[in-house]
Amino acid sequence: MKRIVVLALKVVGGVLAAVLVLMIVMGALLNTDAFQNKVLRRATQMLSEKLNTEVKIDSVSIGFFSNDVRLRGVSIEDLEHRKMLQMEQLTVRMEMFALLRKEVNITSAHIAGLSAELYKPDDGPANYQFLIDAFKKDKQPEEKPAEKKSKLSLSVKDVLLERISVKYNESSAQLKRLKYEERLGGARHARLEGLDAQWVAHLKRGPQDCKAGIGVLELQEKDRKGQAAIGNLYFWSDNHLPRKNKGKPKRGAFDNGHMDMKANLKLSFTIPDNDRIVAKMERCEVNDDVAGIHVKDLTLGVTATKEKLAMENIVVKLENTTVNIAHADLQLPSKKRGVKLAYKTSLITGQTLLKDISKPFAPVLSKFSLPIKFSTYMSGDDYEMKFDSILVGTLDDKLHVEAVGRLKELKDKYKLDVRFHVSKMHAKGDVKARIINQFPVKKFMMKQVDALGNISCVADIIVLWKHEQFQGVLHTAVGKLDFSFGINENTKYLNGTVRSPGIDIGRAFDLDDFGPVSCKADFTFDISKPRTAVMRRKKGGKLPMGSVKAHVDEASFKKVKFRNIQADIVSDGAVADGKLNVMGKRTDILCSFSFTNTESLRKMKIKPGIRFHGLSEAEKKAKEERKQQRKNEKEARKQQRAEEKARKAEAKAAKKAAKKAQREAEKALKEKEKARKAAEKAAAAK
Repeated sequence: MKRIVVLALKVVGGVLAAVLVLMIVMGALLNTDAFQNKVLRRATQMLSEKLNTEVKIDSVSIGFFSNDVRLRGVSIEDLEHRKMLQMEQLTVRMEMFALLRKEVNITSAHIAGLSAELYKPDDGPANYQFLIDAFKKDKQPEEKPAEKKSKLSLSVKDVLLERISVKYNESSAQLKRLKYEERLGGARHARLEGLDAQWVAHLKRGPQDCKAGIGVLELQEKDRKGQAAIGNLYFWSDNHLPRKNKGKPKRGAFDNGHMDMKANLKLSFTIPDNDRIVAKMERCEVNDDVAGIHVKDLTLGVTATKEKLAMENIVVKLENTTVNIAHADLQLPSKKRGVKLAYKTSLITGQTLLKDISKPFAPVLSKFSLPIKFSTYMSGDDYEMKFDSILVGTLDDKLHVEAVGRLKELKDKYKLDVRFHVSKMHAKGDVKARIINQFPVKKFMMKQVDALGNISCVADIIVLWKHEQFQGVLHTAVGKLDFSFGINENTKYLNGTVRSPGIDIGRAFDLDDFGPVSCKADFTFDISKPRTAVMRRKKGGKLPMGSVKAHVDEASFKKVKFRNIQADIVSDGAVADGKLNVMGKRTDILCSFSFTNTESLRKMKIKPGIRFHGLSEAEKKAKEERKQQRKNEKEARKQQRAEEKARKAEAKAAKKAAKKAQREAEKALKEKEKARKAAEKAAAAK
């Protein structure tokens, strides 16, 4: 028995020794330049024949004992003999014996100097399509179901990519360096440096060059928890058109055709399961110096799935602005599931100095340092945005606005429809002057503004393409106004109508001789800054520029009341000329006035007058019409009386005939009763 065991051991030992010797010989052969060059020539020849194009590999090195394969100087041409793929070096180190267990365990991989030139014409296949077609497996019909094959498992512990460049049609991307490694304890670490991409976006206004990139991205993950930090994240665009605010100093600098956004951010994340990720944005800074956008910090928590994002504790900070949103839901669009983009927030609260948004959106707010508080609910989709329970006001609540609103047709600015309903607004005390003083413009009519006292308003605001419309009711200390007016941004004119059951214009404009006025007025004012600036410089006027046509139901001047007055007023900014006419049948009371208000002069001139006249043709015609109408009415009344008299006579005759018939019927009945009684009496006598 012992001899058999010893013999068996010798046999096994001899076999192992032979295998070891064979492996050493094979390893030595594989590591010789002659063998590897022969393999290289054969491999490139086979690839060239299979792909029907030229494939080149400068050198190959196969390390049998080091378990690595190195390729240098790889290049592949497309079918048009253009360099499609070039690579300076590819090194892969893997566990060879793991392949027997259908495991691909790559301990390290290094790719350096990879350059790809890919094209996809509109009317033909891509230049890399032949690669996909060449390595497609031909599907053979099977007589019986094939057994399910076990899949190869793949693991990568260390990857290094350097100097990667890919071009696809008009787009390209470059990567300076990417290092990924698995560390002790199961931790994973990745560091990306210098990722840049360029492409052309074809928009309605024309092609727009775009660039985006990441300076540094560092990612760490262990046990489904990790952190990520991104530095020098940027987006740049240029549509090769003048910036929207060029030559328009009153327009904001933000232009989505000219963007230069830079950001730095840091976040942490947890992956509870394969369908959900929970992340927290710990820091985010965004800047566009040209447009004037400066987000000092953005923090939030988010739970993301394939269907939606649930965000919480959102805080946005600008230089003097803070916005807080406790919770927001974002439904992600999906054609497959048939759902559209939709979002909804909890109450949004915040406080701001409007000068924070002056440079990108409204330069006129550059000095607006009055603190404003606000709150609202927001919801919508890719078509419409809604705002509910809007509250805006000053910290002392002297200005208080309550409103609701919505924006429709968000995808087409020419169809954009913005509507807000202000259900409550009040401005108390000096807040009106404080707000006006926030604007860096010359102040006009400040006394008139102060004379309005406390004001309140209910209004509707409509904004369409280059048209704004406002209508509502304004209550002031000098009276009530119903207003409806619009601003045409194309022509730069303000047009509208106001009505008042009684407004004290004497108190409003500091004109002691005038009392309350009940009127309706149509007005047009020039709001073009260039046009009005010329007149201001020329005449130094402090009045509005425009015209007013009014009908005054009742007014008083020097305690004398007038009714039914037509008024026409025209102002060039320095002098307002007006005509007041009280029209009578034979007499017109006339009054013309001129009110001058400039830097050096404030004066009122009034010239009364009277005019006698006969009836005009229109008045004569109206008089004849009234006379004919009275005649027709008289004839109609006469006809009506005759018809009423005939109807009464007919009714009387019918009533008389009915009474006569009734009497004759009663008489006949009595005669019949008398005859019956006589017959009964005669019968009794017999």
